[in-house]
Amino acid sequence: MTAVMIESGHLGPVEVDDDAVVEFPAGIIGFPDQRRYAIVAAEDSGLYSWLQSVDEPDLAFLAVVPAPFFPDYAPVIPDEDCAAISVDHAAATAALK
Repeated sequence: MTAVMIESGHLGPVEVDDDAVVEFPAGIIGFPDQRRYAIVAAEDSGLYSWLQSVDEPDLAFLAVVPAPFFPDYAPVIPDEDCAAISVDHAAATAALK
């Protein structure tokens, strides 16, 4: 594994494994030019993580695992969306539960 060093404006210097970097080919809503994000744990329980831009130090979003807050949450993730970001469909669906 290769490590990626990110100089986060919010989190300070953060080193993550390259497998923790997710690429959104079309960016995300409102940020089409920012395509690479690292998933960084925000605390030990695993409920909260930061989606930290790899290329823009001041851009980070707090992400949450939905199941503890919304037990009936069952998103339908199209196969083509998972393929676009190189994520296994079954793994993506399981991660949201």
